[in-house]
Amino acid sequence: MTDPGDADSSLMQYVDTFITDVSRAAELKDKYVRGDNIGDGHIKTEVAEAISALLAPMQERRAEYEGDDSTIIDIIRDGTVRANVRTEETLAMAKEACGLGFFKRKLSF
Repeated sequence: MTDPGDADSSLMQYVDTFITDVSRAAELKDKYVRGDNIGDGHIKTEVAEAISALLAPMQERRAEYEGDDSTIIDIIRDGTVRANVRTEETLAMAKEACGLGFFKRKLSF
């Protein structure tokens, strides 16, 4: 037996957030609250494994671009252009709403 854990702890919030198997999450929480031979370390290990599984596809995708600087620069440049366009649209709407839309900006991206 271990000491009973707090069901409202931040650790249990991590269980709810990252362990996608609902029955497994419920089992872990139940054992943790009852102090049924499961402690913080075991819970943290399971949460870490769940986070690793969540991140694995992202890490694989990132690895595809490793060493390909020109593609990365192109992606950053494209994202910057799209962000600037959206920012200009938002700024124009905000100025119009404030009655300050009398000077139209002409920017090229």
